Amino acid sequence: MIRIALTILFIVIANKSLSAGDVANLAHYFRPFPVLLSLFFGCASLWCQIKRWQIILRYQGLPSRFGLAAKTLLLGILLAFVTPGRSGEFFRALALGRGNRADTVFAVIIDKMFIILATFVIGIACAVIQTIIIRVPLPRHVLLMSVTAAAVCAVVITFFALKRRSPAQGRVQRIFFRILNQSPKLLSRSGRHAVALSFAAQILLICQTVVLVRMFGCVSTRRTFIGIGQAYAFMAFMPIFIANIGIREYSFAVFLQNIGCACPPPLSMQGLSLGVSMGILVMNLIMPALAGLIWNIAGTPMHEFHSGIRYRG
Repeated sequence: MIRIALTILFIVIANKSLSAGDVANLAHYFRPFPVLLSLFFGCASLWCQIKRWQIILRYQGLPSRFGLAAKTLLLGILLAFVTPGRSGEFFRALALGRGNRADTVFAVIIDKMFIILATFVIGIACAVIQTIIIRVPLPRHVLLMSVTAAAVCAVVITFFALKRRSPAQGRVQRIFFRILNQSPKLLSRSGRHAVALSFAAQILLICQTVVLVRMFGCVSTRRTFIGIGQAYAFMAFMPIFIANIGIREYSFAVFLQNIGCACPPPLSMQGLSLGVSMGILVMNLIMPALAGLIWNIAGTPMHEFHSGIRYRG
């Protein structure tokens, strides 16, 4: 209930200055080619996410055919969409863990760690480029966010670089070392592939968003890319909103304004951010969620799939 209330609050905050005219103006900027191009980038990003998820499943000895990886990932998007804070996503592969379903939850945690690493590294790089090349100073809260993100990245990299160890006696220690032992090591073949796919997926997501921002009238591709890269890093600090609604348009507006992006009148930055946010919501959440729903209802029951062979990268 708190998450639902926070989501509603941020929707109000992000859109409080919008008028009916701002919303009506969005329709005048719609163009088929940018929408199709944005959809292409979104599908390419989704493909990278499926391939990374396939690596993680294979590494843990879970069924990992591409179709099955895609099916469970789409199911995760559906569960994330209908649960506050994307909490349902952690159960996207429960049906695969016939022996021990905890392994499937740990697999999602490992997947999320790769996502966080790519999101924060790209966000930090965008902040550095804004300061050094664009020469636009960072607000104090963005500087603090960048330092915190760098610390999180250092922790994640250290975790992936640790050697495998025997499980300790305590319950928390056993869980920690179990996740550690089931994670692709950073410099292993599977680890390198997972990192590369994570960065590719994030860059494609930013490109998808930039195309929509440009469609609504922003003229600087470079500044838009840098602002959106930081916006996604900011959103990663707040995984408590339903489908990122509210916080997404708020973040887009704040970071695009921080770097000096403007949109042509009569469209306001809040109106532009709303239009882009709704486009991302439809392409990256609603459409994949519907695909996951249809596929999992009409497809083969996942408990019929055979166990996979443990994969060592």
